[in-house]
Amino acid sequence: MDASDTKLLNFENMVIKDAREKRDAVLKEIAQTKSEMLARIKDEIDKSAQARLRRATAKIVKEKNERIIQKQLSCKQEILNERQRLIDALFDNVKKRLSDFTASDSYGDYLIKTVSASKKKLEGAGAVVILKRDEKHAALFTSLGFEVSYTDDDIIGGCLLVDKVNGMRVDETFATKLEAAKDRFLETYNIKI
Repeated sequence: MDASDTKLLNFENMVIKDAREKRDAVLKEIAQTKSEMLARIKDEIDKSAQARLRRATAKIVKEKNERIIQKQLSCKQEILNERQRLIDALFDNVKKRLSDFTASDSYGDYLIKTVSASKKKLEGAGAVVILKRDEKHAALFTSLGFEVSYTDDDIIGGCLLVDKVNGMRVDETFATKLEAAKDRFLETYNIKI
């Protein structure tokens, strides 16, 4: 081998070595870029998955809380309805007893006592309002000097004393007394409906 072949071989080896080094550098850079891109893509996928997971979890928690709230409201409504049913049943029973009392013999005496006591509160009272079905007691009132009139309102029983001159009245109807008793009952037992 002559010197020119050796030089050519050395040059060729040098070029090949340089090409290999450049290739290795390029491959290393590609591998590093690939690794960085894969890491970045993996990080983006992880972040996206975490965000979706957080959104899904938040949605599930929100739906769960809404169901709980709806169930609580439903239970509270059932309790309120049952409480109202019991209160209504109680006061319907009282109303029935009052109605039964108006059919008793002692009801007339009650009316006289009530009118006498109310007359002291409203001295100018000259009229009394009673239910049409209580007409049998009208003679008691006229004998006491009252003008008697009738109402179809659901007052259950009792009467209204009216001072027509001064435009005042005393309400001694069972309906009014029952409503006042109901209000006191609800207040006493701290029942809010």
